[in-house]
Amino acid sequence: MKRLLSPSPNGGLPYVNSDFNDILQTEHIKAYAGHLNAINDRPFGVGGSLDRGIVLQGCSVTATTPTSTTFNFTDSLVYIPGLTGTGDFYEASSAIATSGYTVASNLIYITVTNTSESRAFRSGANQQVLVKGYFTVTTTAPATPYIQFLNGKTRRNYKRVLKYALANTNDVMMTGNTSDFELGSGIGDGDMYGFNLCNGSNSTYDLTGRFVIGFKNGAATTPVDNTTIWDTTTSTQTYNSTDVMNYGAIGNKGGGRLTDGLYYPSKVLIIPELPSHDHGSITNDPNVDLNHSHGSGADNGASFVHASGPANTDSGGNNRGLDEGSRRYTAGTGFINNTIASNANLQHRHGIPSQGSFNGHEIRSPYLVLAYYQKISV
Repeated sequence: MKRLLSPSPNGGLPYVNSDFNDILQTEHIKAYAGHLNAINDRPFGVGGSLDRGIVLQGCSVTATTPTSTTFNFTDSLVYIPGLTGTGDFYEASSAIATSGYTVASNLIYITVTNTSESRAFRSGANQQVLVKGYFTVTTTAPATPYIQFLNGKTRRNYKRVLKYALANTNDVMMTGNTSDFELGSGIGDGDMYGFNLCNGSNSTYDLTGRFVIGFKNGAATTPVDNTTIWDTTTSTQTYNSTDVMNYGAIGNKGGGRLTDGLYYPSKVLIIPELPSHDHGSITNDPNVDLNHSHGSGADNGASFVHASGPANTDSGGNNRGLDEGSRRYTAGTGFINNTIASNANLQHRHGIPSQGSFNGHEIRSPYLVLAYYQKISV
């Protein structure tokens, strides 16, 4: 409550001149008000708005509907700036200083009301001796500075104003409470008025679903976004050959994500990302003896067999493939033994069974989800 001695002579008390009154009742108010006005996010004259008051204590909302709001005004204290200068501090009037005061509206204004007290003097006249200032509530915007509550929230209180005044537009903060944000737009209200979730709107960083990595001075500043894209339609991944440690610029991005903007929790390796490897089979290697022979099967009751033997060459030294001396036929047994030799120059193929699958592997570190937010403007 604000109490002022009447600055005019009252005929019953000693005269109190205006200088002494200012010392006792005004200078300390100016000191406190100076701090609050300095950090107020809406200085004098900006936008012509009178919604500049600050809740210092109390004024808690206990219930709200589209047509009413219930407050707890016990032990509440607010600061209301003046129209052109120093404001003052006010407690709730006795009519509303309860724990269950209900106003039939979801739009409420806290404003100042003044009352005075008079005393009877020996002369028989009643003289004003005390001026009292309280805050009260109204559902009509007053012509004097006020504090506005809408749907149970105020755009300004000391905690919020101080946070806003100390923050820069590029500062990113985190919270585990998103109740003061419109989750669709990301715009803050109440304690978070003047802030926005970091969702890419209102010039904020888009940190939705992203990890944050530390700035490294001297690291690459480009590319700005070295994100590897996974195409869900074709089940292919765009390989980024310029993928570098680009931690040298604030706002750079990287990592793997889906083309629809949702992050992929696992990653499927593509061929350029595989380590150098073999499949355990070697062909056409001059250091490996590839000489081998094949046996033919039985035909019309005769057995045909290949056996090892020297390669047959003609007078010109050409390999005829079949050694006449090693080929024989036994009529009594119907057995034919053919020896066919090969050499290291015979290139051939082997069937190698495929291995592996198209499953991805988890690429995320253990994580905890918190909301990032950033200062924008009032």
